[in-house]
Amino acid sequence: MDSMTGFFQIVSEKENVLFDIKLSSINSKTLEYKIDGIKDFILLDKLKTILQKEIFRGKIYIQIFLKEIFSDDEKLFFDENKILEIKNKIDSVAKIINIKNDLSISSLLNIYSNNFKNKEIAGNKENIFEKDLIKLFKKAIKGLKKDRHKEGKKLETEFVKYLTSLSENAEELFKMKDKYFLDLREKIKNKYKNFLLEMDEIEKKSLEKEINFLILKGDYEEEIVRIKAHLEKFFEILKDKNIGKRMGFLLQELTREFNTLGDKILDIKGKDLVIESKILIDRMKEQSMNIE
Repeated sequence: MDSMTGFFQIVSEKENVLFDIKLSSINSKTLEYKIDGIKDFILLDKLKTILQKEIFRGKIYIQIFLKEIFSDDEKLFFDENKILEIKNKIDSVAKIINIKNDLSISSLLNIYSNNFKNKEIAGNKENIFEKDLIKLFKKAIKGLKKDRHKEGKKLETEFVKYLTSLSENAEELFKMKDKYFLDLREKIKNKYKNFLLEMDEIEKKSLEKEINFLILKGDYEEEIVRIKAHLEKFFEILKDKNIGKRMGFLLQELTREFNTLGDKILDIKGKDLVIESKILIDRMKEQSMNIE
């Protein structure tokens, strides 16, 4: 069982380039994704294909940063002509809009670094390091899947608790069944006791048939059998992958069966068990929304 919630970050360095890839994932009915930081469309398609083969559900947000790392010597190198060009342009703009130009040297150098120094290699660095980027991206996806699986194991523990409680409730309702119907028969007979004294044999048999019909109508053995079958199936799929939709179907079936039980059972203790079970199912539904 894998959760749809997870996070993974991988940072690596090669040839003065820092690779920083972050993947975060939340729940979604389908696979949705957004990749920021990659401008090359061909590379972007390759990354999307890799992602689609590995992850099937969830909303994935991917941030990819490639940052140039300069040595101390490189950091100290500046192109004076370009710096002068920037200053002249800023002076010209200040003169046009009639404001005082109080640009400091540090601000001027920052503008130069952001607009020229890094930009000269930004245009083709994605293509130059494509193989390295794809390799790291695959590692990042593997890390995200591992984190999602870790979260899924936590949810699996919770589901086992819920399913165990539901199984115990179903078993308790099944054990109550025979005594419940005997008590129900006696209650009905006592209710019509005075009428029975005034009835002839034909009328008594007719009333007996009516009582049996009402009791059979309230029989919930079939619902209990189906509930047990659904719970057994639930336990089986917990170890599988991509089970979110199957869990949703089984939870719908369990809800339907317990709703029917709630309509049939008149006993207070039985109704309490049904209500408790429906609360457990609602919790499971909420948790299942986060399962891939």
